[in-house]
This record gives sequence, structure tokens and C-alpha cells, in this order.
Amino acid sequence: MNSKNSVHKFIENFRKCKTSVEENEFINKERAKIRTEIKTMKPKDKSSAILQLIWMNMMGNETDFGQLECMNALFENDKQLKIIGYMGLAVSLCKESEILMMVTNRIRIDLESEENIIVVSVALKTLSEIADENMARELEGTIKKLLLNSSKFIKKKVLITLTSIISKYPSYVDNIIDIIDSLFIDTNQGYILCLFKFVNEILKVRPDSIKNMPSMKWVYNIIVMLTKNSNIQYITGGVNDPFLQCELISFLRNCLKVNKEMESEFNDYFLIIYQSLQGNNSTASKSVLYELAKVILEVVTSSSLKKIAINILGCFLETKVSLYLSSSLNMLLIASIKHKDEVGKYDDLIKKCVNEDDFYIKRKSLLILKNITNNTNCNENINLIISQLRKLKTIEEKEFVMPIAIYLIENYSNSYEMFLESILNVIESFKESQLDENIKSCYNLITNSLISQFYIAMVSLKYLIEPKNYSNESLMRVIIWIVGESYSILKRVLYRGE
Repeated sequence: MNSKNSVHKFIENFRKCKTSVEENEFINKERAKIRTEIKTMKPKDKSSAILQLIWMNMMGNETDFGQLECMNALFENDKQLKIIGYMGLAVSLCKESEILMMVTNRIRIDLESEENIIVVSVALKTLSEIADENMARELEGTIKKLLLNSSKFIKKKVLITLTSIISKYPSYVDNIIDIIDSLFIDTNQGYILCLFKFVNEILKVRPDSIKNMPSMKWVYNIIVMLTKNSNIQYITGGVNDPFLQCELISFLRNCLKVNKEMESEFNDYFLIIYQSLQGNNSTASKSVLYELAKVILEVVTSSSLKKIAINILGCFLETKVSLYLSSSLNMLLIASIKHKDEVGKYDDLIKKCVNEDDFYIKRKSLLILKNITNNTNCNENINLIISQLRKLKTIEEKEFVMPIAIYLIENYSNSYEMFLESILNVIESFKESQLDENIKSCYNLITNSLISQFYIAMVSLKYLIEPKNYSNESLMRVIIWIVGESYSILKRVLYRGE
């Protein structure tokens, strides 16, 4: 225990165990040793022991006695031990613990002392992890005092803590709603980022609290600061604080959901952000642009901004990065329902995505093609999907693609020949006998079609007499079924021919 690297040695010794039995024996032995000796340890050794208990707890071992030792560590003068004690409580303490009340009192004392901002910061982090609603209400006065009178560093930590508490206990908003409007006075970017996260969480649970939000002039000044000025401390990929810009865009979206009258003003804000990122191809820029496109498609009604959003997503399709492709396709799939023509401008890029090996990308691309297919591009899209059916190897993948093919064939076939040829090509792509349910959909489509039964019968007979088709069981089953269903028609034709 007196070694500086005892935690590392403890983990190394654990890894030397070759079986689970040896591991359990080692953990039980070390846990018993800590339990016996921890009360007489020096602060440095006690810190090491608590870290070992934290590690055991994270590995799924029972360390309930360690909660009391972590709480005792909070009363020590040694700052390192106190910080480790707080860390141990954040990891192991549950809301049902009997020592929660004692911990509440200790946290209050540490928050009010403000002797060491690191200790205050760790106490706030622990509070965000372990606080139940009663604990949060008991510390309400202390939290408000820190939020209004402390340093920027502590204010940021308080905002993060409140964001966590509100996400778990939405009713807690009532306790702090009265001080929200007094928080929009600072222009420090780190503080503003935490502030926007905080107000976004509030707007999620209490949309009517928008009246307590900042004036739009203050928001505009923040946008100008982010897009016109550069703070080297926050620059990422040539973008001034992309994290803050994303939170700001989310804030504008939450406001628009509550008050549509703000849209005309917010449209100008969106354009300022969009124009400031033109020519920047960094990941940071793409992240902000994606967030911007998502918000525009979700809540904005302006057709010009919708076109900009789709253009942003369409440009992402030119990359070879799977993350960009999947993110863009997700949003384009939503946009393709109401904005088919705009999304259709990128059909060449979408078809390239259909040929990607990643089936998630392929699947999203096929769904978009289904939505943007029209009488002009139907032949090309149907042939592309049929070719994909032939390439796919697993039954699950084919079962997903087949309904898309059937839908397009049924709705966009512009001739008897195209309809039946496409249906038979779909069936021909299935070589597995397990696909009975899927083949039934083809039976039903042929049976219910308005195409001349005579034409269907003659084409089927032609397929039946060609030996090359005998090797495809699924195709032959359908052909024989069609010939059987059309026997009366064929009999009359053949009889007349004689």
C-alpha cells in the first residue's frame, strides 16, 4: 500500500491471474486486506486503496463498504484524498444509500467554502451523478449562490450540474426559473456553451420558459462573434468553436418550435452561419453544416433554406467517408418525402451509394430512390434495384430490397413488357427455396394486375420452353403456376392454331 504505483501493481497482479477462479480469489483477498487496514492508513495510502476499490467496483465486484470510506475521505484536509473520495462516491453511491444525507451535508460545506475551486468542481460533478430530487432541492440555495457570484470556471460547472439534474428531474426547473434571465451577461465562449446546453435542456422540458430566454439582440451578437471574429483558443478545423455553434443552432430550433413568429428573423441567422462556413471542408465545418441542415428540414418553412439544406446534404454524398454518407442519407430520406425534385438532383450520387458495400448505406439509398422515382427515371431505377437483388447474398438483405422493387414495378411500369419482365427478373434473383413468402407477393401482383392475361400466358409459356431457365427453381415455380392459371386461355389459342 505504501508504493506510489500500487494501483498499477494491483492491476498488473490481477492480469497475471489465468482463470476466473484465481481472479476471484485475488479480488477477495485484496478487498479483505483493504477493509481491515484502511482505517489506519495514511492519506496517501488511503487514496491508493480507494482507487483500487473504484477499479473493483467498475469490474462488477461488490464494494459497498467503500462508500463509507469515500465519505470519510471528504472530511480529510488532504485535497487529493478528498477529490478521490468524491470520485469514488460518484462511481459507487446509489440514491438508496443510507449515507446520502451525510454526503449532502458535506457537499454543502465544500460548495460554500470555495477554498479550492478544484474541490468545488469535483463536488459539483459528484452532485450531478448521485443527487436525487430531494438532495437537489436541499442544495438549491447553495447552487444559486455559486451560479450568481462565483468565477467563470465554477459557473460553468454549476450549469453542467444543473443540466444533468434537470434531465433527470424536469420539475426542478421551477426552482431555478427565476434566475435564468440574469445569466445572459457574459461573452466567454466556454461559459456560453454551457449556458446554451443548460437552456436547451430547459426548453425541452418547459417550452413555455422561452419568455425567460435571452433577447434576440444578445443571440445575434453571439452569432456575429462566432462568425466574424476568431478566437484562436476555440478554433477547430478553421471554425470558431463548432461545439458552441451546434448548441446555438439547437437553441434556435427549440425557440422556433415554440414560437414560429421568430422564423423570419432566425432565417437571417441561419444564412449568416451558412455563409461563414462556405469553402471550409473540415470535419468541424461539416458538423455545423449538418446540424444546420437538420434544423432547417425539421422546423423551417422557407423553400430557399430547404434548398440550401438539401444542397448541404447532397455535397456530403461526394465524400467517401461512411459517417458523412450515412448521416446525409438519413436526412435526405426524410427530405425526399416532401422535396422529391430537390433531392432528385442528386440521384447520380445516391445511385453510387447504392453500390456501397455497407448495407446500411445501401438500404438508405434504396429507400431514397423509392421516394424520388418518377416516370422519367423509373426504368433506370428499377433495373438498378434488380441488379442489386442479384448481387445480394443474404436472405435478410434480399427480403428488405424486394418490396422496394415490387413497389416500383407496380407503380411505374409503363408497358406490359416492362411489368412482366421486371417481375420475372425479380423472381429470378431468388435462388433460395426458403423465400416462399416473398414469392407470394409476386403471385398476388401478377394475379391482380390489369395486364392482359393472354400476354402473361404467352410470355410464361415462352419462359417454360427455354431450357436455360430450368436451373432456377423459384422462377420455374412461378412460370408453371402462371401457365396452370392461364391453361384455359392457352388451350383456346393452341386449339385455334391447330
